[in-house]
Amino acid sequence: MKQNWHKKTSLLWLLCVLVLPATAQNYHATNGSDYAGVMGIYNNPASSVGAKAKWDLNLLSVQISNANSIAEQRDPHVFNLDTAAFQFKQGYGKRNFTNIVNVDIANFRYKINAHNAFSIGLRAKSYSQLQTSAINYQDTLYNFNKFLKYNPYTDLAFSLSHALWAEAYVNYANMLVDNDFYQWSVGATLSFGRSLSGGFMQGSQMSFSEVNFNQNLYGFYMTRGDFSAMYSSNYDLLTNEGYQRKSAVDSFFKQTHRNTSLSFGMEWVIKQQPDFYSVGSQPTGEYSWKLGVSILDIGRNTFTPTNGAFHVTHPQLKATTVNLEDQFGNYTDLRKFRDSLALYFGQIDSLKTPFYVAMPTRMLLSVDKNLGSHFFVNAQASINFNKAMNRAQGASRELTFLTVTPRWETRNWGIFFPMQYNNSGQFWVGAAAKLGPLLVGVHRLSLLTGQLHAGNTGGYVALHYTPKPPKAPKTWYDCP
Repeated sequence: MKQNWHKKTSLLWLLCVLVLPATAQNYHATNGSDYAGVMGIYNNPASSVGAKAKWDLNLLSVQISNANSIAEQRDPHVFNLDTAAFQFKQGYGKRNFTNIVNVDIANFRYKINAHNAFSIGLRAKSYSQLQTSAINYQDTLYNFNKFLKYNPYTDLAFSLSHALWAEAYVNYANMLVDNDFYQWSVGATLSFGRSLSGGFMQGSQMSFSEVNFNQNLYGFYMTRGDFSAMYSSNYDLLTNEGYQRKSAVDSFFKQTHRNTSLSFGMEWVIKQQPDFYSVGSQPTGEYSWKLGVSILDIGRNTFTPTNGAFHVTHPQLKATTVNLEDQFGNYTDLRKFRDSLALYFGQIDSLKTPFYVAMPTRMLLSVDKNLGSHFFVNAQASINFNKAMNRAQGASRELTFLTVTPRWETRNWGIFFPMQYNNSGQFWVGAAAKLGPLLVGVHRLSLLTGQLHAGNTGGYVALHYTPKPPKAPKTWYDCP
């Protein structure tokens, strides 16, 4: 029994490699809002100059997003992770996992005049993502041979990447045109930071052939494929025995690489026009339509690989499922694992040069409609530039694909109901509320009723202060 459990555990570990490993700034409630201020530049760097307030401060905001097609929860109403029952999702199809976390600290925007604005702030971002080829999984599988029985003649592939980085940014936006009919603004954000931790693991074109030893005994050996694994070397400092915490942490940051990224965008605002056929009609100062296009997070993170980083290819006859399963189950040190694979592959390369994990470069298109009486509706499309499985480097990708957010909003209050279809093929309906400086939202309403949905959810909270606007001066439209 103990042996069967060990085999099943090893199989699950292998499946984790095949099917296990986060939304850039997905504060959906702020999409298109005139009150978003500095938070608006997360979606469009040109938006800051068109914000209503002279200045604003996002003191702290945190956002988490998870999407998962690997595991499923038997009882979705169980909120306690300790008692929630999870299992691998059965059936045939691609598997993916995404976990994304964003933290923003002291983000400040100031409008110099009607045509110029700048913003500064600090951010930390973490993206952990995995994508696999299509596989068939059933709960009756208890070893790797059984798994391959359900996946014959299949080129198995997977790509796993992780990147954590911190950055300081400066944003500038300029109003190029501002007349009675429309506004046109442009903006750019330049970020400077450190790539704190990263990892990249990939397998491609992995094929196996079956060998029948007798009527009841069979196995598989690997006929084709290559495999790479690496993580940033600064993690080795934290695993050394007898290390001194302070010196290890100092060395951890000293071994990180600098990074830079660029975002830019344009925004067009079509103003509401007075009804010249109506007596006493006046300009409202509000917009009718707001259109935006931006390209975000152009850049990459650089990491020095650990001493055990490797790439193997040309499997030998000894690369049987039994041998490979034993190797995956017996080593926790990457260097020892690499050395053990030399027995089963014809070519093994130690990776010494820096590796890269691309930032989540994407194009964002936005349309916002003012419905009147403080009601608005926004629609956004986020188009990733990075491939889900990139053989050259790791890649971070945005989770959100299409979002529609109806809202009722004033400076101090707001109710929002974002609906999104994400890149994992999931449709979520969320909600958010603005109560003065506090913004709280969830990506799925069911989270409020205690449903975890196997981690397919997320949320955000922000402390965003906007000053009270000065009283508007009287105009010739006003009665004396």
